[in-house]
Amino acid sequence: MSGHAKGGGQGLMLIAEQFPVLIVTTGVFAGYTILLAGLVNRRSCFFISLATIFSHLVLSFFILHHVLTVGTIHYWLGGWRPPWGIEYVVDGLNAYVLIIVLFVSLVAAIYSKRSVEHELEARKQVTFYTIFQLLVAGLCGVVLTGDLFNLYVLTEVASLTT
Repeated sequence: MSGHAKGGGQGLMLIAEQFPVLIVTTGVFAGYTILLAGLVNRRSCFFISLATIFSHLVLSFFILHHVLTVGTIHYWLGGWRPPWGIEYVVDGLNAYVLIIVLFVSLVAAIYSKRSVEHELEARKQVTFYTIFQLLVAGLCGVVLTGDLFNLYVLTEVASLTT
């Protein structure tokens, strides 16, 4: 296991402890996937972004359920405990804020489609969806991080997109 999660649970509950790091890493990975997919089919960029944000929203509800039933999630990337390692911490407040961030991002993605198509030329649409996906990943990381250095890094990721 690449990280260590404290807490108990079985089946989906145990897997839910992996979801915080999965949301951030797949969000960043989706940004690069959108960039590469845009070289082949520009129309796929919107759908990749939408599917990623929607799946992250679903995962965030599992995280909320886990936090409310089992307790706070502490995930140490690479098994390194703080202060040497990166920690993601999810409690009740973080879980609710994560849901809000992802819900607003999903609504923004859906309602921006028409504007993006009319206001941006085709080659810039790929850049828009790449940057938008990296922004969402950075904001999710800011919500989930449990250490100051990672907060700085994820704030930089989010601010690069503005």
